[in-house]
Amino acid sequence: MAILKLEEVSVIASLSIAETDTIQEGQSILAIGHPLGFSFTVSRGIVSSRCRVIEATAYVQTDASLNPGNSGGPIISEAGEVVGIVSFVVRGGAQGIGFGVATPHLKALMTRLRIRSATQ
Repeated sequence: MAILKLEEVSVIASLSIAETDTIQEGQSILAIGHPLGFSFTVSRGIVSSRCRVIEATAYVQTDASLNPGNSGGPIISEAGEVVGIVSFVVRGGAQGIGFGVATPHLKALMTRLRIRSATQ
């Protein structure tokens, strides 16, 4: 994930950040990224778990097609809100098990870095 500081931007589009409790298991999501050099790629999947805890970090688990280059891209709910940031996929013996850092961790990072979101 990258955090950019922009100075004197007149117009910039942004997405709202929502809590992961606004989504449900089985709900459709979108994952946006730049996998394998293919710009602006969107894949659709479902939420397998909205709070899968791995090594003390909460993740949104999805079956959306995630590949190298998707990391850092948003996971977007049906309401058009960011509910996670693509982080990793399970390799070796599994297919279609991907994870995104859940928004509570993202918001905590933003608070530590004193970054305002579009919803603040």
